[in-house]
Amino acid sequence: MERYLSCGILVLDDLGKESNTRWALTMLFTLVNARYERMLPTVITSQYTMEGLRQRLSQKGERETAEAIVSRLSETCMDVALVGGDRRRVETSLPMRPP
Repeated sequence: MERYLSCGILVLDDLGKESNTRWALTMLFTLVNARYERMLPTVITSQYTMEGLRQRLSQKGERETAEAIVSRLSETCMDVALVGGDRRRVETSLPMRPP
């Protein structure tokens, strides 16, 4: 965990997709809080808005921890919305290779 707490830049991809267990939320809070306190850059991608992320993370009754995580992210992150369709599902004109 120390590697992720102190690396120069950390990318958390698809935040909110992880298993929503108490342990996972505790580890996420530890990570976000440590980087927040050390003022280390963290890039986060998620399909959720900040409010949606708060709701998703608090589904198992851990509302206080979820709110603390989202609060730290809201204070230190710039929210950039990317709009459009799922580019992985865009049909191409290239033929598919047989398996």
